[in-house]
Order: sequence, then structure tokens, then C-alpha cells
Amino acid sequence: MNIKLLIYLINTLLILWFIFYQNKDYRNSIKWLLFFLLIPLFSFVIYYFLGQGIKVNKKKYLIVEQRINNIFSLKSDNKKCTNYSLEKLINTNISLKASQITFYNDIYYFLDGDSYYSSLINDIKLAKSSIHIEIYIFRDDDFGETIMDILLQKANEGIKVKLLYDPNGNLLNKRGFLKKYKHPNLKIVKYYPSHYQIRNYNYRNHRKIIVIDGKIAYLGGFNFGVEYLSEDDKVSPFRDTQMKIKGEGVYELQRQFLIDFYYAYSLIHPFVDVDVNLSDIVLYKEEKKKVPMQFISTSYFVRENVKRSKLKLLSYAKKEVYIQTPYLILDVVMMEQIKLLLLSGVKVNIMIPLKYDKKIPYCASLACARELYNLGAKIYLYEGFIHSKVIIVDDFYLVVGSSNLDVRSFSLNLETDCFIYSYNEVSRYKNIYNIDILNSIEYSPYIEEKLFKSFKIGKRIYRLISSLM
Repeated sequence: MNIKLLIYLINTLLILWFIFYQNKDYRNSIKWLLFFLLIPLFSFVIYYFLGQGIKVNKKKYLIVEQRINNIFSLKSDNKKCTNYSLEKLINTNISLKASQITFYNDIYYFLDGDSYYSSLINDIKLAKSSIHIEIYIFRDDDFGETIMDILLQKANEGIKVKLLYDPNGNLLNKRGFLKKYKHPNLKIVKYYPSHYQIRNYNYRNHRKIIVIDGKIAYLGGFNFGVEYLSEDDKVSPFRDTQMKIKGEGVYELQRQFLIDFYYAYSLIHPFVDVDVNLSDIVLYKEEKKKVPMQFISTSYFVRENVKRSKLKLLSYAKKEVYIQTPYLILDVVMMEQIKLLLLSGVKVNIMIPLKYDKKIPYCASLACARELYNLGAKIYLYEGFIHSKVIIVDDFYLVVGSSNLDVRSFSLNLETDCFIYSYNEVSRYKNIYNIDILNSIEYSPYIEEKLFKSFKIGKRIYRLISSLM
């Protein structure tokens, strides 16, 4: 048997394995099959890293999840919901593995790196018992060094510090950047150990959760690095949205952090005990503030649950939708949902950056923007780099979190979003959005052709391959 025939035989067997044992959407399956036929064998190596799905040790994860949930046994007030639509959304999210709704919360929004980092550093310095940080990108730059020096100082004071980071989001960091920060009270864990890191290269822990003393939490889009301080001309001014939360919602973010941290920890260490203070997992209420909120995090066991929760939310739109996202790369289902809103008379406003950090996904964003613009959507190009991940539906629903409106966030990354049910909070953020519009230019095909004339081929190619990933 010659080598060429052997290759085609192996490729045929692999294609049969893919057809009968890989449960993928039929549209993606057809594209992958075409890829397998065009590039025998080598295409399966690419599929192994990009297409199979995240590798998880289910047994260890379920053990960790159960043990953490046993500690978090407190319940929020059981208030009867009189709004049928809201009750349906809340229950749908719960069926998609979202948290229970919490009521007594207060929120503050940070829109730039200077104000956010200043508040965060101040809260870290005031920490009395614990500091928990789950981050996607942790640069080894001046800001990264500053944060680590402060965390080491707090560890020396007896504060328990836990840091969880994604190794594939930090490949450009100097080797050993975090290894020099050694202290018994400072535990640093990467989400995937080496044997998982290679297999899960395309699947990132994209969450940004910070919990201090179990009483203050931060959630949103900011990572750690000087570019988030608008010090990188390529993406300056850098505009993002981060929430500071006080109240019952902190309890749910603490739960998610500990599950993530101890699952990653259990992959390289014996999982013996949960090293947390019971005072850090008490359901604290902001009695004078009432902002109902519900958190949803990517689930290993419910496929694309974050995407489905947003599809459900968008289906409620009757008047107007506001979206901010750095990447607008929609699959068929999400694209059709937004098109249906436009065709039914709902106003759709979408804000994406004018500057971009990655050319290829920006090509795909422009392609999606033009398609929706042609149906009547208003597209705004923020004059800088907007990294916010926000959706507003009508006058009552607001979502802020880590997930972009793109295929990667919905199908590949681990994300956490906060659903906020509040007329006041929607009004507050609409004011922020309207200020952002003043710092934007309105999209048109003419503007696109003038500014991004060289992107024509890129728009077509990336729209095709984005659904394979």
C-alpha cells in the first residue's frame, strides 16, 4: 500500500469518526468536512485544537462544585415575581445554570482604567481577610508588577490571596513572572496545567472576577495591563465597563470564583480542603439599595448557555436595543435574532470600536455591521477602542459582563455576565451610552470604504472560518 493511499484511508476513517461521534451543528459539520477533504490528516490536527470542544475532568469538576455548593447554603429572600415575562427570563436563566436572583445590591460603574485601577488598588489595600482574583490577561508590565507587589504585601500581613489566571491569554509574558511571588498566603494557579493547556489552547477562561473580603466584587471587561490605561496608542483611548458590586450578588461571584479556583487547583494538587474564612461567604445586604441581579457563567454541561440567555433576553425587545461590543461576530442564530428585531420595528443600536486590536476579527465585525446596517440598525464607531460588553433591552433589562457578542465568547470561552433588572440602572447606563455616541461616528458603507478599503477580502474569509472555531 503506497503512502498516498494510506493517508486517504486514515482520512476516511477519521471523517467517519467525525460524522458519527462528534455532535456538532450541521452547518459547521459541513465546513469541517470540506476542510478535512481539502487538507487530509493535517486538518484533523487543527480540529483537535480548535473544533473538539473544551477538555474538562468532569469527575473532579463535579466534586469541587458539590463541595463549594455545600458551603454556600444560604438563600436570598424569596420574593414573588409579579411580572410574568421577567419571571420567565429568570427561570430560563436558572435552567441554563444561572444563579438565583439577588435583590439588595449597589453598583458603581468604571469606564476608564485610571478610575477602575485606583478603586481596585484602594480596596485591595484595605482588605481584612481575603483577596480573590480571576483574570484572563495579566501583563508582566509596570501595572502587573505593581499589583503583584501589593498582593505580596497583603499576604505578608496575613491576608489570604488567591490568583487564578488563564495561561493561554498570557503567552507573551516573561517566563517566571509570577513564580518570584512566593508566600504561604499567596496561591497562584493557572486555569489549565500543561497537559490541558495544549489541548485547550483555543478555549480560554475569559472571566474577570475579583472578590475582596466577600463583601466587594468587581466584574466586567478590564484585564490587567498598561494598555487598559490608554497607554498604547494603537487602542487609545481605551473605553471599557467594569462594575463594582456590594450586596448579595457578591455571594454568587464568590461561589463562582471558588469553583473555578479549586477545580484548577485540583488538577495539579490533592483537593483536601477549601481554604476560606466563613465570614467571607456571608450573604451581605445593601439594605438601602435594591438592584435585582442574576449571574450566568459558561457551563461545561449546558451547551452555549450564555448565548441562549442573551437570545432569550433579545426576544423580549419591543422598542429598542443597545449593544456595546469590541467584536461583532455573529453566528447564524444570533444574526437571525437581531434581524427579526429589525424587521419587527425594534430599533437596534450597536457600538463597536473605530480602532481595533486585531485586524482579522475586526474584518468580520465590519461584515456583520454592514449586514445589520442594511436592515436598519444604527452602527456607531467609537473613536478609540471600546471593550465594553453591554446589552440593554427596552427600559428594564441590562447585561454587563465579560462576554463579547461573538462566536468565541458564546462557544469557546468561559464567561460570566450579570443580568440586571432595574429601570434606574437601565436609565443610568443609557446616559452613559448617549455620551459614548457623542464620542463616536455613525457608520455608513461610505465611511467603511473610505477608512477600511483594504479589508474587503478579510471580511469574507474571516466570516467563513469564524464559525469553525
